[in-house]
Amino acid sequence: MAEEKRFHGVEVNNNDTWPGNVVEGTGYLYRLNEKGELVLNDRDTIEMCHRMGEIDDKEYESELAYLKEHEDHPDYQTIQIKRGGKKLVAFFSASGITRKLAKRMADLIDADLHEIEPEVPYTKADLNWQDRNSRSSVEMQDKTIRPAVANEVENIDQYDTIFLGFPIWWYVAPTIICTFLEQYDLRGMTIVPFATSGSSQMGQTNKEIGPSARGANLLEGKRFPVNVPDEELKAWMEQF
Repeated sequence: MAEEKRFHGVEVNNNDTWPGNVVEGTGYLYRLNEKGELVLNDRDTIEMCHRMGEIDDKEYESELAYLKEHEDHPDYQTIQIKRGGKKLVAFFSASGITRKLAKRMADLIDADLHEIEPEVPYTKADLNWQDRNSRSSVEMQDKTIRPAVANEVENIDQYDTIFLGFPIWWYVAPTIICTFLEQYDLRGMTIVPFATSGSSQMGQTNKEIGPSARGANLLEGKRFPVNVPDEELKAWMEQF
């Protein structure tokens, strides 16, 4: 039985198994917002807890029913994230091609640059798409895999738009892009994908990464050739 305590006037327990700043109240969940205030949990966090296996299907349905029943209650809040107006170019690059494009993009619109670094770097053998047992092949066959990311964006709330770059693997974004998106609360953020590839277009990329970008405005992206002119690249970015 978890140790019960009062926090912000609410009975909660000291269960450390909940992800993030989630605490358990009597019959419902709470979360600490960026100001340290205790707020009744919203659907996004319930979904996260369910996805991580912290609540089962029955508990998940119960939590959603509670939120629906009490959505007009004065204690119920949806956290409004205040975003800054800066732009970020975030990218994953396995061979260096996407890195070169991302650096050009950041320079063209004076945006910040962030490389999504895998905890375990990809080797040449890992990237062999002709080997069904290579690391990248296995990851792309099982879309539940989330390759670990070694770093995070500092103070992501200073950005309102992220240009998100990656190579096209098996006609979609690599699953490490889902890992990156799931690191953050993206509500109110605009995500603009861009990609590099020899010939493949964006395919079903947005359909694949959409569930990981909960709350964000995920726009249709574009695949660019390596030699795309600066003028074309800048014009595309400035429309956002």
